[in-house]
Amino acid sequence: MSLKVFKVFYNIFTKSFYRQKGALFLVVFGILFSHIFWMKPLGGHLTAAQETYFHLILLLSFAKEPIMVIVFFFLTLLWALESWKHIKAVLNLSSNRFIFYVFNSFGFKTQFHTWLLTYGLIFLPLLLIALSSLAVGLSYGYYFLPFILPVITILGMCCLSFITLSHINNIHLHKSIHYSLPFRRWLNKSFSNLFLFQLTHHLKLPLVLTKLLSGLIYAAFLILFDDLWSGMKVQMLLALVLACNNSYLIYEYRIFEETALKIMRNMPFSLVKLMFQKATLIIYLLLPEMVLICLNTSFPNQFILLLFCFSTAFLLCALLFQSIASAHYIRRLFFLFFTCTLLILFGLFWILIPMVTISAVILFKKFYFKFEYLP
Repeated sequence: MSLKVFKVFYNIFTKSFYRQKGALFLVVFGILFSHIFWMKPLGGHLTAAQETYFHLILLLSFAKEPIMVIVFFFLTLLWALESWKHIKAVLNLSSNRFIFYVFNSFGFKTQFHTWLLTYGLIFLPLLLIALSSLAVGLSYGYYFLPFILPVITILGMCCLSFITLSHINNIHLHKSIHYSLPFRRWLNKSFSNLFLFQLTHHLKLPLVLTKLLSGLIYAAFLILFDDLWSGMKVQMLLALVLACNNSYLIYEYRIFEETALKIMRNMPFSLVKLMFQKATLIIYLLLPEMVLICLNTSFPNQFILLLFCFSTAFLLCALLFQSIASAHYIRRLFFLFFTCTLLILFGLFWILIPMVTISAVILFKKFYFKFEYLP
């Protein structure tokens, strides 16, 4: 492998990636290493071995808890998506077009090794966590789960290397596979359903990741709150988290509506019909979550949980009629989440559900025709 080629890739891809994500790395590793080296247990009555165990408990959790391995897998998946997104954006720059005809002159082995080393540097934080958890896990007698973490990281690097190679070498092949709803011929393509086709055509990956994350959240609640599952508070918290998990899809729906369906405000639809259309679409989006909610709950609670999950998602959609800026949306999302969490913990269910539903209707009625989208 030519060292000069790797230096070029390092300057083009790796440096720019860390320049964009440097603040996130500082926060994550600051929390991790501050727990390892500086945090002190309360009381100060621990032995040296117990104090060492306390400092390494965060890394040890990745080595002995299956749920943390699943969390690490999804973290690696998100990291890979961000990495691929960055690499693809840098490759599309006009100043980097030379890579497509210069780099392809090398053999497959050289190309693969170069991309593998490039992604190895990009995945370096994950590799450090995986190898540190492996070392800590082996020292405490855990011999199976710690080895999964480096394997997941290396497999992610290899898969991304093959995907990037395929992208570069097949850049001029205009073959594409389009997936769509299997029942599209019988589905009425009204305004309220068009975003479903947008999801299956352009937003397949966010849709799949959102639903996989919903399944993981549901499994985590069943495992972590097994003793408390019969209580209404845990079930309400689950419905809240599942609704907020779809916040990105709801945001994309509003962007799609303001860019592709702006004509809807000029159509002779009543406000009640428009509200019903959006409610129908939100029900479509939440169908997997609603099925999960109904699995381990009884009938009276099912209706309450489904209504709360739907009302929360509809309120998130209504908030975007007030302001569609992502920064404002994220702040309101966190405020809504923590407010609902506090009300749930205090057991104020019968106040929470009408409050969320009435707030969504008021916001929709007040801001729908007043909203102006400024891209």
